[in-house]
Amino acid sequence: MNNAAHAVRARIQEGVEVLLDVAVPAAHAVRATVVPTRIRVGPFMYTVTRAPSVDSRHLFAETDNVLREIHLSKTARPAETAVSVLHELMHTAWNVYGLSTFEIKDLSQEQIVDCLSTGLAQVLGDIGLWPREIVLEDEGQPGGV
Repeated sequence: MNNAAHAVRARIQEGVEVLLDVAVPAAHAVRATVVPTRIRVGPFMYTVTRAPSVDSRHLFAETDNVLREIHLSKTARPAETAVSVLHELMHTAWNVYGLSTFEIKDLSQEQIVDCLSTGLAQVLGDIGLWPREIVLEDEGQPGGV
């Protein structure tokens, strides 16, 4: 199988960028998808909008957990927006699924990953970006024997 490495730049903190190399089989690479403007995270609905205020502060995106809003840059490149949506959904899962109430030093890596994976599976599943079933290449078709 031929893997294509996709490089994505992500701003982690103000002024700090990292380069992510993600190996994706070319046949499975998703070119573009539509993200709804309302996304359920646990029992809460978040609104997703493009916001000039994000650009004025030189950010790709931001989340307001009080107003339940995710603001995306109007000028970010598509790859930057894709990484930013996932980044902001992780912030919402962090908040909604209770990680914000703990001191990180009191939690194990497994507890943190469990909260984030559960939250992201729910959110991404609801908007059609995460499958309900995963089958490995050598296992045949979903729902098969």
